[in-house]
Amino acid sequence: MRYLSAALIAALAGCGGVEDDLLALRAGRGKAAQAACPGGPAVTIRSAALDNPALDLTGLYVTVQQDGTTLAWGWTPVTVPDLCAGQDYTITAADYRNYRFSRWEDGNATWLRRVNFQTSVTYTAIYQVGGSIIPLYSWPAESGSAVSSTWTAIADAHQRKPGLALIPIINNQNGPGPSRDASWTRGIDLLASAGCKVAGYVYTDYGRRSLTTVEADIANWRAWYPNVSAVFLDQMSNTAGVEGYYATLASYARSRGFDLVIGNPGAPTVPSYIGTVDTMVIQEGTEVPTSFPAWQASYSPNHFATLTYALTSPLPGNQVTSNKAAVAYQYMTDDGAFPDWNPWDEASIHFDPLLALLGVAPPGTRTNNPISHPTQRRDPAGTARARPTPSRDKGSITGGSSPIRTEPFRPSS
Repeated sequence: MRYLSAALIAALAGCGGVEDDLLALRAGRGKAAQAACPGGPAVTIRSAALDNPALDLTGLYVTVQQDGTTLAWGWTPVTVPDLCAGQDYTITAADYRNYRFSRWEDGNATWLRRVNFQTSVTYTAIYQVGGSIIPLYSWPAESGSAVSSTWTAIADAHQRKPGLALIPIINNQNGPGPSRDASWTRGIDLLASAGCKVAGYVYTDYGRRSLTTVEADIANWRAWYPNVSAVFLDQMSNTAGVEGYYATLASYARSRGFDLVIGNPGAPTVPSYIGTVDTMVIQEGTEVPTSFPAWQASYSPNHFATLTYALTSPLPGNQVTSNKAAVAYQYMTDDGAFPDWNPWDEASIHFDPLLALLGVAPPGTRTNNPISHPTQRRDPAGTARARPTPSRDKGSITGGSSPIRTEPFRPSS
C-alpha cells in the first residue's frame, strides 16, 4: 500500500472524495482528476507472462490517461470504473527490472496505446520475464516409461525457481519426429506441468528450406504434442534479405496456436530481423559474451538470448549479471567439451547458480514506482538507425561455426 502525503490528501480533497481515493489506493488503484461518467464502462488492465505460463504475473505498473492527464494508476490487476463510452483513452504498461513489456494480448506491440470502448473491457499486458532457453536435444526416456533424468532436472529447476522462464527446446531428429511418440508425450507433459514453456525444434537452413516443409514441421508439433506452445527456428539467417521468410513462418506458427517464436542465428544479427520473431539467439558458442553490438541497446532485451556450452570453468557471475541488461535469456552448460559432440544432452552443472543470478524479486513485492520504462527501448515498428554492416551468415562457408543439429540417440528399453 502507498501512503498519501498531507499535500496530496489536500489536493484530493480539493477535487472531492478523498475517502474514495484512499479506498482506490488500497485496492491497488490510484486516481487523479478523473472525468467521471457515473455508471459508465470500466477498463481492467491485467498482466501475464508470455514465456512463463505457470506464473500468475501481477504487480506491474499501469496507467489510464486521457488528453495527457493521468486518470488512474496502479499495479495489475487494476480496474477503473465510471469511464465515458465512446471517448478516447490511453493505457500504458511499464517495465520492472527484467519483467519487460512484450505486447498486448490482441497483438498490439506498443506499451502506450489508444483505446476506445462502448462497454466494460479488459486489456492484458503480456510480458517476458526472462530466464533461460535450454536446448534439450536428448531422448525423453532413459529406459521403459521413466522420463529421463535430464528432462526431470529441468522440470525440477522450474519448480524451485517458478518466477523465471525456463524454455526447453525439444528436438526429435531435427524436428517433431516421424510420428507421434508416447515417450515424447510423457516428457513434454512433465515439463509443461512443471510450468516450463516447451518449444519445438525446426530447422530452416538459413532461409533455404522451403516454407511448405518448415510449416509442415510446425503443424506436426502442434498436432502431435499440444503442450508444445513455442517454436524454435534453428539455422536462422543473420544476413539481410530473408526477413520476410521468417516473418511468414512466425505468422504461420501463431495461426497454429503458438504464441512464442524463437529464432537462432547463433551469431550477431542485424536490426532488420527485429520483430520477425519474438526472440533471437545471438550467440551460440564456448565463450560467455562480454559485449554486444551498439545498435542492440535501442531494443528491448526481450529480443535477444545467448547459449554457451563447454564452459568447464566457474560460472562468470559478474558477466551474467551484466548481460541481463542486454539479453533476456542466458544459458550456460559444461556439456559439449571435446570430444563430446552434443553439448545439449546433459544437465548443466551451472544450472542452479545461473538461475540464482537471473532471478529477481517479483514485481508484487515492491513498494516503489517502476525503475525502468519501455520508453527507453524502441518499438520494432520504429524508424531504424543507419544499419551496420551485416554480420556474415553463420551458415556460409567463411562465417562462424556450423550449427549443431542433433539426432538424439534412442536407447534400447
